[in-house]
Amino acid sequence: MDLNQVESSDFEATLSSTLNMLFSNEEVIELIDGLIMELEEGSHLYSVSYETDDIGFCVITPLSEMGEPDEIDLISIEDIFIKPKYQNKEIAESLSKQFKTITEKYNVPQVEVIIDQSNSWLSEAMVDGGFISSEIKLEKLLPRTNNLDDVLELIQDCTPIDRIVQVLLERENEFMAEFVDSSDEIMDYLDDGWIPVMVVVTYEPEGSDIDKQIQESDQLINWDDYSIVYYG
Repeated sequence: MDLNQVESSDFEATLSSTLNMLFSNEEVIELIDGLIMELEEGSHLYSVSYETDDIGFCVITPLSEMGEPDEIDLISIEDIFIKPKYQNKEIAESLSKQFKTITEKYNVPQVEVIIDQSNSWLSEAMVDGGFISSEIKLEKLLPRTNNLDDVLELIQDCTPIDRIVQVLLERENEFMAEFVDSSDEIMDYLDDGWIPVMVVVTYEPEGSDIDKQIQESDQLINWDDYSIVYYG
């Protein structure tokens, strides 16, 4: 397996060849727009090839704690999309090994890999490959303003006590996020016309069976998405 950086002239072709196998036409257009925006802001697109086939892509972002582009401290790998035919244990193990070698290419001590709900099939291989799970992020959309309290109450029942809870609020196409324990803390915003549209819960995983933790909380909350950050 190989990871190869893609030139900007080939961005759309690389993205669409995989995304068209995973999503509807409307979703593909939206995803490509968002991904190209990421790439224009300093991320790099890498194609994933196996034997003679192009099987997907991922986005790799060099990060610096001090904001200095020449002083990279960490490489972040996310937006990993693999064609359905190749979503298996062998490919997952090969990807895990390739992600480990990224630190050598960029001469950095550490790499983080962000696995979301769409590629959870990679999780087991990440752990087996020596990556350590550091953070779980759970997302819940709020179709109605009045169910915020219910969601916050369920979050207290099904996530660890050291969780961090954020509410994303929207008003007239403006957005902001607030850390909360209860809706009382943002009541002034609600009274002022801000509408809660999503809750994001972040916490450090307990033990090694992360998928089980997420499944158990999902039975109460029915998360719309989740991601796990692995370090290696």
